[in-house]
Amino acid sequence: MKVVPAKEHRTTLEKLSLDRQIGHSTDVTFIVGKDEDSLRFKAHRILLAIANSEFEKMFKDQSNDQLNEPIRIKDLKPAGFRILLDFFYEPTITIPDLKTAFETFVAARKYKVPILMRLMEMYIVEDINRDNAVAILRLAFKLKMPLVKKVSSRIVQENAGYILSSHEFIGLPKYIVERIAAMKNLEASKGQVSYAVGRWRNANNVPCL
Repeated sequence: MKVVPAKEHRTTLEKLSLDRQIGHSTDVTFIVGKDEDSLRFKAHRILLAIANSEFEKMFKDQSNDQLNEPIRIKDLKPAGFRILLDFFYEPTITIPDLKTAFETFVAARKYKVPILMRLMEMYIVEDINRDNAVAILRLAFKLKMPLVKKVSSRIVQENAGYILSSHEFIGLPKYIVERIAAMKNLEASKGQVSYAVGRWRNANNVPCL
């Protein structure tokens, strides 16, 4: 039998978290994501405003007519925004996969939550391997993730022979190929690097780097 603590024994945050999940006593609704993939999230203005200056600014900038309207956020993914809210409400957060970690990083960056950004980078670097290092390195450059960029670069260096000969290498953008070719301490010979770059150039009709 599961015993549920009496309502009066729950902390305020626990009660607010439960209320958020069932949509009780919430006073703001977010519609997150592009139209076809959007999801609705309910929350409490006061909690978000206290926890985060970006939300506080957002709410202050709303007119009276906007107070009862949902807030649309089209530049974030629902999964990442969900974790962002969980971070403010819950004692722990659960990240199901790398994709969600990247989406959460983007949400945390938008709302200037450096602790959550760092946590996502730490989660991601634990899952970097020779098969995903290049793809993650590309995202690290795009999203400006210093720790992820450092670790993925090291994994690329340590597995250069495998990566340079892979089919994936052919499809890389020029700036990543240049970055890899210029890396010091590559675990590959100069001949391997030259051959891989030549193979990439031929496949992409690029005369030279």
